[in-house]
Amino acid sequence: MADALPETHVVTAGRFLVEPETDLLSRRPEPEEVDPATMLEVRRAVLTGHRLRLHYTATGQEPRWRTVDPIGLVTVRDRGYLLATTAGADRTYRLSRILAAESLDEPADRPGGTTC
Repeated sequence: MADALPETHVVTAGRFLVEPETDLLSRRPEPEEVDPATMLEVRRAVLTGHRLRLHYTATGQEPRWRTVDPIGLVTVRDRGYLLATTAGADRTYRLSRILAAESLDEPADRPGGTTC
């Protein structure tokens, strides 16, 4: 592999592990389970532009309820995330950590004032 790299990059060539079973960059993670009813509520809030109340478990914390303004949904390496704002700050919520969700009747406060 080092022969194919420019000389300035040869020093770092030894830092790559190309073993699919152990390489964290190439190994496909197991898909995460998301409760279908929870996913339905999250999607509903994103599509209708309504605020969303989540029962969420952050890493190393006890689950707690949060109210967020959903912006959209993304998938990265078989993991789903809710993009949202809370008090104007950007936040990302892993869908598999949402224990329950309910779409509220209030319109979401989205960047640029868009509602849908």
